[in-house]
Amino acid sequence: MLRSISESLNNALVKKKLNSFAGYLLVMSLAVILGWLMTVRLEIGAGIVGLAVGIFVVALCMLNPELGFYITVFYSFIAFDWIRLIYNDTFPVGTISDFFVAATFLGLFVGLRKKKKLPPARVLNVFLFLYGYYLLQFFNADALSFAGWFQNLRKIAAEFMLLYIAYNLFSTYDKIKRFLTYLFILLTLVGLYGCIQQWYGLMDYSLWWVTLNETRFNLIFVDGNFRKFSTINDPTSFGLIMSGGAIFFSIIAMNSKSKWVIRILFTGVIIMILGMAYSGTRTANAMLVAGLCFYVLLTINKRSTQLFAAVGVMAFVVIMYIPIYGNSTINRFRSTFQASDDPSFNVRVVNRAYIQPYIHSHPIGGGLGTSGPIGMKNVPHHPLA
Repeated sequence: MLRSISESLNNALVKKKLNSFAGYLLVMSLAVILGWLMTVRLEIGAGIVGLAVGIFVVALCMLNPELGFYITVFYSFIAFDWIRLIYNDTFPVGTISDFFVAATFLGLFVGLRKKKKLPPARVLNVFLFLYGYYLLQFFNADALSFAGWFQNLRKIAAEFMLLYIAYNLFSTYDKIKRFLTYLFILLTLVGLYGCIQQWYGLMDYSLWWVTLNETRFNLIFVDGNFRKFSTINDPTSFGLIMSGGAIFFSIIAMNSKSKWVIRILFTGVIIMILGMAYSGTRTANAMLVAGLCFYVLLTINKRSTQLFAAVGVMAFVVIMYIPIYGNSTINRFRSTFQASDDPSFNVRVVNRAYIQPYIHSHPIGGGLGTSGPIGMKNVPHHPLA
């Protein structure tokens, strides 16, 4: 009897590929069960759907490494917002990303027939130095947490795999151009969502996520306004990503010969800069100004650079000295370059003086994964946690 049932299922599900009464019944049953779970227990239903989608995506990453790289980048941009919506930061975002990277890395060896290339020696030396330092940290008596050490080692391994994948996949100008177009669209959309958060307010689930944790609330709600974070993990990361994107695509725009490409790129750059400003991240503000100034100094003999520098200086002077004092975004940007007048800067000076004796007495640090939220989780009694 069991054998006949097995044969019937094999005939309906495998040979006929669900194109049978039993196949239709199975699909409808799964749809009803998942629909009920999504209504009653959203996190369980979403987890089952996510598992099925994840298996499918991992298979895609292995079959098509270039597509896998694109999927990994896309996931990195949207994962945190999805987790905020459904799981309140309890879902292992980094672990899933590592699975995608590993699957793409494996698919590169299985599917790419041409000879693989290692990145240049000077790049590899940086990674070898980092790995050597991480291995040294394993013997750090102050670390007290194998989990924190392994988590950091796993991250640097994933970064090396991404570098290796990109170096082998983007071997032609067309492939590089296609990826940069894709990256520009992603950065612009993420920046635009940050602007929407500023103009129309945070979505209910984002507001709930911010207010759920007191420490998080104190870091995001500053001077009577919420720092914006778009789909990224936190305002600081969002600001730095937007700043880096604005610098990168500003340089591409200044070297483009097509007027419509220049217009499109600078439109996206303006959106990124606005998103960066709304994030309230002072480091990102300084990074933007320093990065563009450095490029201007390197290429000051070019006419396009001279024009950009003139417009940039005028914009900077206007923002710094225009008589508008009630705008928190402008005030926070100004405080980046008037640090001595900013209370938070003075707090950082006190914090730096506090931690310097510890740094002097621990020449190789206090161990990997011992500071911040990870330290509070793994070694809550550690001085750096």
